Amino acid sequence: FNDNPVYKAVLQRYIDYLVSRRFPLLWSIEGGRSRTGKLVPPRYGLLHWLLNAAERFDKTQPLYIVPLSVVFEQVVDVDAYAHEQLGGVKKPENLSWFYQYLQSFKTPMGKIHIRFGDPVQARVDAGQPRDPIAVERLAFETCVELNRSTPVTRASLVCGTLLAASPQALTQTELRSELDILLDYLRATDCKATFPLEQSAEELLQASLPELLDSGVVHCFEAGIEPVYNVVEDKALDAAYYRNNAIHFLFTGGIADLALAKLYIDGCGDEPLQDLEEEVLQLRKLFQWEFFFPEKEEFLEGLYRDLDIRHSEWRELTAKGKDGLHQLFRELSPLLGHGALEPYLESYRIVSEQLLEHGSAEDFDQKAFINDCLNIGRQLHLQRQVVSAESIAKFMFNTGLKVAKSRGLLDISVSSSELGKRREEHAEDMRAINRRVRALRSLASARRSGILN
Repeated sequence: FNDNPVYKAVLQRYIDYLVSRRFPLLWSIEGGRSRTGKLVPPRYGLLHWLLNAAERFDKTQPLYIVPLSVVFEQVVDVDAYAHEQLGGVKKPENLSWFYQYLQSFKTPMGKIHIRFGDPVQARVDAGQPRDPIAVERLAFETCVELNRSTPVTRASLVCGTLLAASPQALTQTELRSELDILLDYLRATDCKATFPLEQSAEELLQASLPELLDSGVVHCFEAGIEPVYNVVEDKALDAAYYRNNAIHFLFTGGIADLALAKLYIDGCGDEPLQDLEEEVLQLRKLFQWEFFFPEKEEFLEGLYRDLDIRHSEWRELTAKGKDGLHQLFRELSPLLGHGALEPYLESYRIVSEQLLEHGSAEDFDQKAFINDCLNIGRQLHLQRQVVSAESIAKFMFNTGLKVAKSRGLLDISVSSSELGKRREEHAEDMRAINRRVRALRSLASARRSGILN
């Protein structure tokens, strides 16, 4: 509504009214519904107005932002979200759309779960100039707390497990075994769930598989020796939406796996634990537009705690260098890097390779570039050079461009030769990290097949 000054002025006055009388205000900090299944970057407009109003009125009482998580076990609109991310045009919400929307409710979609996080206090100091980044900091703290309060669902774990194995289908025994390992891990963490975590994998599957099969996200092939399950090829983004309901509990461990893989594949120096920390922080920087990270020290403590849960002797083994890391990777369980992070890394690689084909930064057309990435991504997926169909999505490529811009790859002030050099270095970085995440996927597959016990 930036182009509607009357609406904007009325809304600002209404927020002033609510704050002056200490009335509650409910809004989406993301600016709308998430179309990815995970928390996306916040919008600051209403938060700015809220703090402005608080500064003008009673400053003696604290102002609190209370994170509110609303989680759907399945979402009616997820097909439409996927269609848009693949480059499709959003369908007009007319009478015909509304009728079809109502008809879709005939398919059972499970429950809606509401959770409240710990309140985040907005700091309003009378007579003091506001910190220029106060709003961003408040939004960031709110989103971190919102993630902590958001529970995982059964569907998120089933879809995440199937996507991590894709394109390989899993028997029910394999699926149950993978989920048992994942549930053991989640029980040991401070994980919130919409179901009792004491529940067995068999009970979880009985409750969630029928709904996922009915909605067409998961397919069961029963004509062979035994039934096998996989995510339907053109439903990868639908399944990723549900998987992303749990991604905030998995990405920290995924970053640890990737950092350890770098030490094992590329080698480490005299201080492997220090090398690990440096690589972890590099990955944290790489994924800063995908996930909400707590402060550096808190993040590192959480990552080390995650590794403690998955292998009690990881420090000792890492300190031994390559031989110790070899043993660690045989025993570390569950492996999280490929399932949690591979789609993002594949999309970043597509963006990096496409930038090599692009000329000057001055005539850069972002919309055309994203469309090119979609087409190249589809080709690479057909050639199986890209494993995850979910890697081919507009929001993924847009984030990949943010990474590129942060590295100066669209800087119009540098020479073409310098720009080409930067882009080649970035592309090689993305190739290397994708090789590492592929190695994690291969290791997980070898474990399932029994090659590694």
